[in-house]
Amino acid sequence: MASKKQSLPLMVADDNGYADHKLAWFDENGDIMTLKVPAIIQLGGQGLSSGTGKQVGAYKYKEYDYHCSVGVTDPLKIRTPDYPTTIANRVLMVHSLTKAGKLGLPVELAVTLPFREMFNQDGTINTKLREATASNFVQNDVLVLGSEAQPNVVKSVVYAEALSAWFDWAIKADGSMADGYTDMVDMQG
Repeated sequence: MASKKQSLPLMVADDNGYADHKLAWFDENGDIMTLKVPAIIQLGGQGLSSGTGKQVGAYKYKEYDYHCSVGVTDPLKIRTPDYPTTIANRVLMVHSLTKAGKLGLPVELAVTLPFREMFNQDGTINTKLREATASNFVQNDVLVLGSEAQPNVVKSVVYAEALSAWFDWAIKADGSMADGYTDMVDMQG
């Protein structure tokens, strides 16, 4: 029988930027693990294979094949206003989970939106984009070719990138607070 700890979803943060997807999660010892995966994707084309002939970085969404690799010859231009809700972003997230060895596990995913997209001009949260972005990552409809294990994102929550940057600064790799954190909190009142 699996332990309760093993059956709980793994919490994974994905700062899903235009240049890289940057993952962070806690390992079984409670240490913060990170992985940076280049956000390079191609629709169709020839992918890479391992020395045994197994496809590497190959994905399928409906009838479309995608390849994620620094070796693609015709990368998609992903720096678009709709990037948070695109199939390309979802494929890159699955590619990142694949690289991290997190396929087949239930994952609660935290993704980010740039500050200017997370909030409307009046300072309110852009609820429509936030909900569409969260929905984009729980589809579980991207097939990892050549792998028995597949993605299992059970929940997705969206945060502003500025919040992610704060955590990056405030919390050290061992989970303790960064130098200067107490001084900053004291200054806030």
